[in-house]
Amino acid sequence: MSKILILETDENLSDNIREILQMEGHELMEIDEVSDLNDALNKFYPDLFIIGVFLEQKTSGPATVNFMRRYHQIPVMFISDVYSQVNFEEEIREIQNIIILTKPFRAKDLVQKVSEILISPENDLSAP
Repeated sequence: MSKILILETDENLSDNIREILQMEGHELMEIDEVSDLNDALNKFYPDLFIIGVFLEQKTSGPATVNFMRRYHQIPVMFISDVYSQVNFEEEIREIQNIIILTKPFRAKDLVQKVSEILISPENDLSAP
């Protein structure tokens, strides 16, 4: 299955996502600090990056993804609530190769969204 990196400041949410996706056979790595992102990307080589839209006061999920995309072109799933989606809507709309999962969500919705973005033609994981 796929390698998935999670950057989420809500530890309970991150743990729940990890548990659900591990049951589906994915390999997961969790981080909770933006400062750990570069090391995690370079050591783990994920196929998918799951990130909260609202992370810290200093940065947002969309800003973090825009920075990451300078070096890594992996697909991204944003975890959002209605408030964050409205406040970051314009920034999110400008980012390609993403999918959004809005809280609250069911486990089957998470699994379905992960499958959708991983099987997208833009994300051919069989390529070298």
